[in-house]
Formats: sequence, structure tokens, C-alpha cells
Amino acid sequence: MGTVEQTITFVVDLVPTAADWANQFSSLYNLVNGQIDKANVDSSSSDGIVTMDEAQTITGAKTLTGALVANGGAVFNEGSADVDFRIETNAISNGFIVDGGLDVFAFGAAAADDQFVTISPPAATHTATTNTYNLQVGSGGAQTIPTGTTTYVGTVNLDEPNITATGTVTNAFTLRIAGAPTEGSNNYALWVDAGATQLDGAVTAGSTLTVGGVLSVDDTTETTSGTTGSIHTDGGLGVAKDIYLGDDLFIATGAVFNWDGGDVTLTHSANTLTLGGGNMAFGTGTLTVAALLANSDNSGALGASGTAFSDLFLADGGVINWNAGNATLTHTAGTLTFNGDFVATDVDAIIGSNTPAALTCTTFTSTGIDDNATGEILQITDSGATVAGDFSATDLDGILGSNTAAAATVTTLTASGIVSVDDTTDSTSTTTGSIHTDGGVGIAKDLILGATSTIFVGDTENARQAVGITIQQGTNDDEALALKSSDVVHVVTGVAESDTYGVLSKASATAGGLQITGLRDGDDNPWAAVTIRGILDEAAADTTKSTGGFGVIQCLSYLESGNSVGLCGADENLFSISNGGTTRFIFDAEGSGHADVAWTTYDAEDDFQIVKDVEAHFVPELFGEAVKYKAKDLERLGLFHDIRREPDGKMRGMMNWTRMSMFHHGTLHKVIRALEDAYAEIGQLKSRLQLIGA
Repeated sequence: MGTVEQTITFVVDLVPTAADWANQFSSLYNLVNGQIDKANVDSSSSDGIVTMDEAQTITGAKTLTGALVANGGAVFNEGSADVDFRIETNAISNGFIVDGGLDVFAFGAAAADDQFVTISPPAATHTATTNTYNLQVGSGGAQTIPTGTTTYVGTVNLDEPNITATGTVTNAFTLRIAGAPTEGSNNYALWVDAGATQLDGAVTAGSTLTVGGVLSVDDTTETTSGTTGSIHTDGGLGVAKDIYLGDDLFIATGAVFNWDGGDVTLTHSANTLTLGGGNMAFGTGTLTVAALLANSDNSGALGASGTAFSDLFLADGGVINWNAGNATLTHTAGTLTFNGDFVATDVDAIIGSNTPAALTCTTFTSTGIDDNATGEILQITDSGATVAGDFSATDLDGILGSNTAAAATVTTLTASGIVSVDDTTDSTSTTTGSIHTDGGVGIAKDLILGATSTIFVGDTENARQAVGITIQQGTNDDEALALKSSDVVHVVTGVAESDTYGVLSKASATAGGLQITGLRDGDDNPWAAVTIRGILDEAAADTTKSTGGFGVIQCLSYLESGNSVGLCGADENLFSISNGGTTRFIFDAEGSGHADVAWTTYDAEDDFQIVKDVEAHFVPELFGEAVKYKAKDLERLGLFHDIRREPDGKMRGMMNWTRMSMFHHGTLHKVIRALEDAYAEIGQLKSRLQLIGA
């Protein structure tokens, strides 16, 4: 029931009659152009209020002066016309507007296109000392949450916008604050007055971020560069007071510690810290360094006259090195070895007449030590002589003598330069070749083999290999080749060690076959444990669609044929895909594909409409819009996934071929049943026509 309240003006001292009342309400009926059913209007009320029962429709522009009270619902613009709905206040002409043409709403100002809700208060003078807001959302009454877990309870919740962009969107956001006021003593674009602030995503501050209190970051991410860690900045960091570090301090190459505008600096460059502008004093403390260097070559001194060091302590194996190795004095296990020319007038006084073997040097100039006058520095005439400890020399032949070099047996042979072997003997086993050892070989740097070299592991020859690597596992059934990385830490240690990411091994312990195993840890996306990538150095790939066509990645299947290969026979399987040990897909020699599937039907669906709507989805320019089955329905039925519009405007989606085959089979079944019913009905019609003699 609706109520229309109308104000009537009377002349002073003139009392209206009943006819006056009746005429007045008759004019009201005329006002609405006959749209109000008089049978549902009660005009007998003494207070001048007209009451209308049942739903009423008022068309055209009408003006009602006075109060309009509606105790029931009201619908404006039911016909969706391009008309507006406007409510004025005492001072605001656009208090509330519903713009029918723009499909938007506005408070306080005219509606604006592309702004669904606009709040724009007009100029106003507010009460002094009273807080003023354009929008106030109060807490209201208590919100009672029933027993159970409610994830979110709050005052305002904003969902991300639902955007479908065919053009370029420069900045998309859920909430944007265009700027901060400037008229206050303190001005803020966003003010969180109290309580914790939760920011689960990344926070980007485009200008200055000022924190009035303590900035506390609970994240414990370690830093490994200038762009990682719990706090990092693209610029500098200014701190007015002390900095306390509970862990390491990492500084980039070339960084400078600068005290008092350059009074003293400490500069890094290429593994060196350079102190500039002053001296470094340690008092009674200790300086601990890996190396202590002069400012430049042949400059600086260790100690000075009057402030000399008392003692010099060098560790086991220490070396005193003159002029980059021109002469060295090396300690090893109670022995000092001098490398370089040693000039002395009384060698016996230096090394002792009864201990000449304790002297080791590169060139030893003396008379009388070469007792057989063959020209060697030191002649060892006993062909079976051995050196019990380590033996260091730059010219072994010159020390031992060219006629006795093979007689030298040493525990460790250390060469400070290059060891060059000119012998060209090929290796045919572990005991042949120019260099061979009964133990292993450790190489700290690169190993380069010649253009015709071959590496054999567990074997000595391979007639079908000119250059390459041959691995003979014998009866071993484990990994023939393992690829490792310290970046990888997987937990499948029952298959391979945790840092192994690739393995080549036998597929069968006794029959062979190649098994390629890829292992990927859990630190990345859950796919691609093995990736086969083919890169074709051509402008375009083959487009032939026949038995003579080939892809960038090609799989070939053969059977043995004598000592060569032959093709697989009829119905024989070429390629299979398994889930563990259960085969799910097989492709055979005839080009047929077989899938192990669980059958499903679509009896509850309108198959014919699905067929039409599929084409409408993917070729709308030819078949129009989908009528019944939208994209989400096709995905729900399992026929498609990821239906989308590409940048070129074409529709695409991942089609489930096995499900589509089942759907087509079911649709064909329905067509057959429809044809059978039609044939039966035609037969009945023929029988009736025969009965009536047609």
C-alpha cells in the first residue's frame, strides 16, 4: 500500500465543504492521468492524507507537493529508459543522482561517465572544532559472530577490479589515493591512527616514506646482493645515530668508508682496502690480516729505525719472496729451501761440512763438488740413489745428470713451473702412455684434450668412436653418468644423491637400453624434471603434413635387422606414455593413438546445443554468441580448459581430445536414437496412409 500526502491551501475564514474535499481529490486523480485506480484510494482521512492500496503505476512527469510516504516497495525506471533519478537537499541540488544513460551514481555533484559511484561534496562551511569527513563509516551496533571460524570481519573490504583489457592499461589498482592535502599542520595521504597494519604484498614507495615511530621488520631473509634481504634500497641510506649489526656486513666492490668529509677514507678495490688521508693506530691491539701489502711496488717498510719489530714469526711452510719469485726462502718441516743463486765465500761455514745434503737451491756455484767433471751441479753416481723426502727443482736433469735422470725416485715431485713431456706414446691401458700413474690424478684447473683424443672409462678401445667418451660399466647397474649442482637439493635420495639433477643409466640391468632420469627439487614450479629442447637454425620449420614431414624434435623407433635396423611391424607400439608403471597412451606403427581412459557420458546435457555453442565460442563471427553453454560450462564438462581471447582477437582453449571423443560418441548415439524414432514414426504414418487408401 502506498501513501500520497498532499498539502491543500485554504482561504482564511472559509471552511471547505465535503464537495471541496471531493473536488480536491478528483483533481488528484486527474493529476496522475487516470493511472491511479480510484477503487484503491481512500480519501476519507480527516488529516488530508490520501492512501493508495495495491501497486500503482504513475507515468509521465508529475509534481507532488508535500510528503510522499511509501510503506511498500518502489521501482523507478522499470523500463530501463535513459532517464535520471535525482534527490535534492536543502542546499545541494545534486544530493543523489542515478544517471540512467551513463549507468552511474553520484552524491553531491553531477554524475560522471566511467565513474560508477562519485562522491563530491559541494563547498560548505563546517562547525568549528568539529571533525569533518567526506565519508564516515561508523562501527554501528555490535556484529555477533556465531560459533565457528570466520576468516574476515571488518568495516570495509575492497575486491580487486574485474578488468578485461584489449588495449593498454598503464596502472591498474584496487585503491588509489591521488594526493595529500597541504592545508593542515600535518598532511597525510593515508593515516592509520592506531593498531597494526598488515601488508601481505609488495610495498612500493614512490616518494619519501616517513615513520614517526619505530620501523620494525620481522622478515629474516638474508641478503646476498644490493637487491635482496629484508630491507633494500636503490639509493643510499642515511642514519643519524648508531647502527648495530647482529650479523655480517656486505659492501659492494669499490665502496668507500668516509670519515668527516674525506679526512680519513678506507677504499676497496680489487681485493684491496686502501687507507687514505691519515694513519691507522691499533694501540695495544692486534691487527689480523690475510695479507699486508705496501701501497705500491718497492715502497713502504715493515717497521722503522727506532720503532723496529722485535721478532718475526712465520707459520709452517712460510715463504720469504724477493722480487716476485726471483729468489725465495721456503720452510718445510725443519728445512729452509733457498731458490735462486746463492753466493757465499764459505759454503761449508753456512751449511756445515757434515750436512751438505741439507742445502737445496736452483743454481749452486762452487768448485770441488763436481767430482767427475761432467758439468752437472750435483752428480749422483749411484744409479739406485733415492731421495727420501720431497724433491724440488727447476732443472732436474741439471741436478741429477742426464745419464742418471731415470734413477731418481722421490716421494713427491714439486715443479714450480711447467712440467712438459715431449713423448708421443699413445695410451692403450692404465700402464701405458707418456704419463701414467698407479693412483688417481687430481687437476685443479682445466683439462684440454687434442682434436683426436678419446676418453675411456673402464675400457681401452671403441672401434666406432674417433673422438668422444666411452664408459664401460661392466656388470654395474647404477649411474653411468651423473650431473650434479650445488643449487639442487632434492629429497629423492633413494634414486640419486640429493644434488644430482640428471642421470644416464641402463634401462634394464641385463638387457641395456638408455634410461634418462631428471630430478628437480621443490624450490621452483612443479614441472619440467626433464626438458627436451630442440633449436633449429632455420628461418622456418618444416610444414609438410605427410609421412615425409618432420618436426623440430623427432622421435625414431626401430627394430634390429641383422646387424642394422628395420621398421616396426603392423600394430606394433612405437611410443608410450605411462603414469609410473601404468601405461596411459600408446602410438602404434599405423599412426593410431590409444588412450587408457575412464568413460563418461553427457546424457544430462543438451548435446546438440553444446555442438552449436562450441563453434559459437571459438568462431563467434560466423556462429554468433553462445546460447546456453558458456566458457565455464565447457570447462565444467571437461571438454576445454583455459578458454581465452588471444591478442589477435581469436579465441583459443586447451581441448580434451579423449573427453571430446566421448562427447561426440554420445551425441552420435542420440542422433541414431532420434533417427530410429523418426523411422518408426514414419513407418506408423505410412501404415495409417495405407489404411485410409492414400
